[in-house]
Amino acid sequence: MNKKTATEEIDLIEVFSKIKLWIESNFKKLMKLIILSILFTIRNGLWFILFIIIGIIIGVVNHSTTKLFYKSQMICHSQILKSSEVVNYINNWNFKSSLSKHTQDKLKDIHATFLLDINDDGNWDVIEDFENLENLDTSIMNRRLQSDFCVELEVYDTTIISEVKQEVLKYLSLNKRASTRNNINIRQLQELIPKIKKEISELDSLKKKKYFSDSKPLNAKLNEMFLIEEKEIRLFHNDVINLIKQEQQVEKKLFLSSTPFEVITDFSTPNKEVNNRTSLIKKFIKISLLLGFFIILYFDQRKFILNIIRTNKKLS
Repeated sequence: MNKKTATEEIDLIEVFSKIKLWIESNFKKLMKLIILSILFTIRNGLWFILFIIIGIIIGVVNHSTTKLFYKSQMICHSQILKSSEVVNYINNWNFKSSLSKHTQDKLKDIHATFLLDINDDGNWDVIEDFENLENLDTSIMNRRLQSDFCVELEVYDTTIISEVKQEVLKYLSLNKRASTRNNINIRQLQELIPKIKKEISELDSLKKKKYFSDSKPLNAKLNEMFLIEEKEIRLFHNDVINLIKQEQQVEKKLFLSSTPFEVITDFSTPNKEVNNRTSLIKKFIKISLLLGFFIILYFDQRKFILNIIRTNKKLS
């Protein structure tokens, strides 16, 4: 037993020794890499500043020559169809055929996307990026809400937002599948209300009869004695209240089902361009620095890089 314990202790000592050596070895490499990166940056600092200035200049020029646009979003709820069906329906819409030439010139794009429930509380937290709709990541698809969706509008002039919104709602109302199923739903709800009212009326009549007529005690005379039998009274007020609640729920559904789609949050009027000067400058600084890094790296380490290329050629 002692021999086995001693062997295990030796094994653990070897394991910890190897871990220590690995950490020391990689730590030295990491520190060396950090120092070389700092020296590389200091040595070529002026070149990096030059590429930053180039990025700023390109961003400013691009801002002055690019057509600026705004983005606005409308959150909607589908009473009948799943959000995936509605999103596909909107994204397949040739919207320019429904708009005037004047409006078309001021409109960049209309598209629909999904609302994502990140924390699984039933409410949307994030609007899914339209550019990534083709992403078939199961975890993302499972977070998409089934009934709610977002319509995104990109315009060059915010004054057309109201007009375009009307065209979007008009196009949604032309969905035959949604309107047909919604009409069936409305008819069924309308047929249900008078039946519930009738049930309430009959229950009220039954309640009065049971409370005031059938509840009277039965008297019987046996020789010189009177026998009185008390009847158990059944209470109906809970049944009546439940029916009234059911009627109210049906009326609420009928009101909400007046249209297949409900606007939850309307389009807002944005006051800041998507491609504003600051965002464009940041974008082009990143691109310029990335290209500049590879260019600087090549000229800074060209001897080392050329030696590697020559060595590979000789080996091949």
